[in-house]
Amino acid sequence: MTDATATYQPLDTSKHEFRLVRVSADGNGGISALLDVFSLDLPPEDLALSHCWTEHPPTIQITLNGLPFWIRPNLHDFLQRFSKEGQTWWIFIDALCINQANVTERSSQVNIMGRIYCGAGQVIAWLGACLPNDPRITAHHEEINEALHFMLAIDGD
Repeated sequence: MTDATATYQPLDTSKHEFRLVRVSADGNGGISALLDVFSLDLPPEDLALSHCWTEHPPTIQITLNGLPFWIRPNLHDFLQRFSKEGQTWWIFIDALCINQANVTERSSQVNIMGRIYCGAGQVIAWLGACLPNDPRITAHHEEINEALHFMLAIDGD
């Protein structure tokens, strides 16, 4: 594991700071990512990811701020599917943007996550990789459809 102090620069909570990660594919199937600090008072156009934290341990290595960093397979699947060579984008991914080893930071960031997600240009819900006719999707199609209609109704208010 990489030392978190080398990967994460401290956040100033008085300025409502948070991190975003710029993700890119390296052309060899690898993922590179760079963290930068932003303020909720002046956030950039970004995405936010809501994803399932699986029980699988972090077993896949990416490069984060030039250092090796281990992530879970589910997050790696997302990054592989959405990263294209030569294309980068800012995104909030709690597993990467929050120093999970720092309990104080983690608590502080959880308190502002609602604002981070509400301020994002787009929020992606990643349930995991699957094929179009995967029984996990077809079995819950109606519930997913109802949930989407509910969210759209709330958004319209």
